[in-house]
Amino acid sequence: LLSFCYGLFSVAMSQHYWVDDDFDDEDVVYEKTPALVPRSEEDESNIESSVQASSSSKFGQFRQSLKQLLPSRSSQLSGSATGVDQAGCFSFITYSWIFKYLWATFRGKDPNHVQPWACSVYDSANVNIARLEYLWKVESEKTMKPSLSRSLYQFIRMRFFFACLCFFFCLIFGFIGPTCLVRALIQFTQTRWEEASIGYGIFLAFAMLVVELCRVLSYGATWAISTRTALRARGAVLGFLFKRLMFQRETNEDSIGEIMNIFANDSQRIFDAVSFLPLVVVSPLVLLGGVIYLLYLIGPCSLIGLGVFLIFNVLQVFIGKRIVFLRKIAIEFTEKRIKLINEILNCMRAIKMNALEDPFESNVHSVRRDEKKALFKTAVAQSLALGLGSVMPVVAATSTFVIYLSLGYDLLPDQAYAVITVFFVMVFSIRMIPYGMRYLAEAKVSLEKIQVHLMEPELLPVRNLHVTSSVALEIRDGHFLWNVVEPPDDAKETLLHNNGPSTKQFALTDINIKIYKKQIVGICGPVGCGKSSLLLAIIGEMVQGNGEMQVGGSVAYCSQDPWILNATVRENILLGETLNVQLYNTVLRVCNLEADIETFPAGDRTEVCTAFWCTCLVGDNFSCFQVGERGATLSGGQKARLSLARAIYHQKDIYLFDNVLTALDYNVASRVLKEAIQEHLSGKTVLLITSCVQFLKQCDAILFMDQGRIVDFGRHEELLQRCAAYLAFCQSSGELKTKGDEIIDMDDGTVIEKMDNCQRYRFDEIVKSEQSCDARIQDQDQNVKQIIANVPIKYDKLFESEENLQQQRGLSMNTYKSYFEAMGSFWTVLLVLALFALSTGSTIFSTFWLSYWLKKIHPEFGVCR
Repeated sequence: LLSFCYGLFSVAMSQHYWVDDDFDDEDVVYEKTPALVPRSEEDESNIESSVQASSSSKFGQFRQSLKQLLPSRSSQLSGSATGVDQAGCFSFITYSWIFKYLWATFRGKDPNHVQPWACSVYDSANVNIARLEYLWKVESEKTMKPSLSRSLYQFIRMRFFFACLCFFFCLIFGFIGPTCLVRALIQFTQTRWEEASIGYGIFLAFAMLVVELCRVLSYGATWAISTRTALRARGAVLGFLFKRLMFQRETNEDSIGEIMNIFANDSQRIFDAVSFLPLVVVSPLVLLGGVIYLLYLIGPCSLIGLGVFLIFNVLQVFIGKRIVFLRKIAIEFTEKRIKLINEILNCMRAIKMNALEDPFESNVHSVRRDEKKALFKTAVAQSLALGLGSVMPVVAATSTFVIYLSLGYDLLPDQAYAVITVFFVMVFSIRMIPYGMRYLAEAKVSLEKIQVHLMEPELLPVRNLHVTSSVALEIRDGHFLWNVVEPPDDAKETLLHNNGPSTKQFALTDINIKIYKKQIVGICGPVGCGKSSLLLAIIGEMVQGNGEMQVGGSVAYCSQDPWILNATVRENILLGETLNVQLYNTVLRVCNLEADIETFPAGDRTEVCTAFWCTCLVGDNFSCFQVGERGATLSGGQKARLSLARAIYHQKDIYLFDNVLTALDYNVASRVLKEAIQEHLSGKTVLLITSCVQFLKQCDAILFMDQGRIVDFGRHEELLQRCAAYLAFCQSSGELKTKGDEIIDMDDGTVIEKMDNCQRYRFDEIVKSEQSCDARIQDQDQNVKQIIANVPIKYDKLFESEENLQQQRGLSMNTYKSYFEAMGSFWTVLLVLALFALSTGSTIFSTFWLSYWLKKIHPEFGVCR
């Protein structure tokens, strides 16, 4: 009956929903979902309509998924397709579509050379992020307390239903085998030869084969659907979290370790929970069916075995709660360890210079010991739960048989085998429940942590000026500050009693500026005056207390510390944009990167990766070369120009440059300023932070800051005449000098201005303060240089080339040896294997002993006498 229904359904599917195997636009609703969800209301409404577009066509949303129910499909793959999307029903269930890749890998070949490997569009992060983001938006609008768990359930609902259906059939087939066919086959073996029907026996054996085959296929279908659903759910949750983090302000140090732990560990908890969810939901149905069948077979005595099951389940529930508790403790230690390691890595130079390796190493080992203790207790609890699950059916069957026989009932062989088989079927379901409950509990904790970050406020949208406006940036009565982090109460008391540092925050106050389009504005001032904070306030990284800010167009920002992506030089510049060869070459020229790229072994295809140069050949062509982790082996000037080229290539309206010219020597910086900023960006608005007076002279206007305020705004000559602080700034940089009451420009020797007595006094005081600071900094730099000069430098090759790695077709014995040593020792491995063999042997012996016992009880029963 099931086969007949499946055949009719397949024919109906092929007639009604069959389309070409190419991915047409109308094939599925996922294709209509944009890769990244824009922030405008119009785009969000388009996403909502595209996600709901399937409502006009019955099963239209699931057309591609339903096509996999067809027994066989074409093996020809289109350019954007992958094997899993073109797999038929049996190929999808048995994973035979992936065999050619496994075979190619086994033979030491690159699977991508056999056939291009591409991620399915239905499994891609961008598509699933858009779906989850829409569901989260609906959930947020529906209730004041949105739940990420409910949104994720809506995300997996239909595929979860199909997985539960497949697992239900798996349990049905698994229950029919032992309860009906095994018992009938045992009864058949007990009949005499003259009364037995050979055809009937062959039918029972063939029926057992078919039922077991259906059970295995439905079980495989359950895992195939659940695994792919879990893959989509994990990618959607992590991608959605990453997108929200990109639209939030700077994260504090405590949250960084937690976020890293979410991406490293908690994502797997979500994957496991979604994978095991169908098993947890459907498994109790087997328990119900087993109870009913045992009551029918041996009567009330079966309640003894069910009581044993109940006691064991109570113990497993208690152990499961203990596992969740220990897991939370382990996660806390893991986050603490990751945070500590991040702090060590960020402060490595200071640790090395002060010889503090041992104290920090002991701190890491101390936290790791506490983490290992929690993990060890968790592993012991999990082993205890597994052990209880293994002995449960044996104890339940033995208790049932003893009570049944002590009451004077006659235990027949077919009854005994049916009872013990049902107990083993039931224990499989019971084993899945604690696993699933543990995964669900851990996933709930993970989703709650993720939801906390999703609920964080995003950057407030900056009000855009009208397109026809001549103003590029305007701030009126602006007040900006960083996020306030309140110390705990005990920390406050400590600060008060110890006269600790003030908790007063740095803020930008009374910011009033109006910058017109096509202007180059230089920003300068003493150290810590708020220059970088002003740029960060413009892009929304600071909290706007009051005032009004308007931005006329798109913005590109280059930080003082250039960020380098772990990718090739070209990918660092493009950053996902389509390659425009003419623009790309122009950007390289104006940023003075052409000469540097020529020195790279692979040109702009040189990868910025791990710290050594590596040559890798594929055929006769270079494929990939590595320059250094996060640009570590690139000079500061190369990294600054690479970051500058990235910003210029993306062609924004407003450019914010934070000391991008500081890392360059004067000649290169002058060329970059002239060719890149003044000429190539002549039609753009540029805000440039620099301390070089020669560069400030070439700006259209100069914005001088001090103590979080804008002191003055105007051209270079104007500020020299009316701003004593700017005069002192120019003098401390060496660009101006005083001679009597005159201020002389060091560039051309002209007298700029004469100072009065009051102005000279303020000027001299500022210059003395600056010179004192410079002297202390030079002394510290000289000490650091002496320490570094005495440290021997050793260069080691850290990694093998990709070519050598690809030539290794298998694992050496040293790899297995290292693995065994990590497990404890070689004898530990032998002990584990011996215990596993003993466990398997005891299971086989228990079945043999049951047969021997039953023959002693009923000697009149033979085997087909």
